[in-house]
Amino acid sequence: MIAAPLSSARRPVSPWVSLGDAAANALAAITRARQPPAAAAPPSQIRKTPAMAQIVVSNPRRLNKNSLIGTGDVELPSGLILRAVMLHGNATKRWILLSAKEWVGADGKRNFSPLVEFATPEIAARFKSHVQPLLESALGLAPLAAGDDQ
Repeated sequence: MIAAPLSSARRPVSPWVSLGDAAANALAAITRARQPPAAAAPPSQIRKTPAMAQIVVSNPRRLNKNSLIGTGDVELPSGLILRAVMLHGNATKRWILLSAKEWVGADGKRNFSPLVEFATPEIAARFKSHVQPLLESALGLAPLAAGDDQ
């Protein structure tokens, strides 16, 4: 039997066809996910929604170890729970950090790799501005005086 040459009108077969429709769709989704995200809107153009008011802080724990004041679990409106969100501070300012994985470098120095990151610094700042007061309140802390850098 002699195979007929491919004509230019014949559509090439996708390499994923043999995997089935579900696998091909999953691989296509992964390929799309690897594309760079669209530019985020500036904070002034981001609408605040009632869902932001639904952020819940639970399991607060006061620790007072070095700059670490305490931790708490943060449940977002989407249902995502961020465990052990840390509130750090000193006499003049406070800040929050998300959990990170510790690793030791070749030089023996402790390093930390973030487990969760935000797509832009603006989104991170917006998240922190909503969560920090909730975490402070859950830990029983009064807000810093106006004019202090938070």
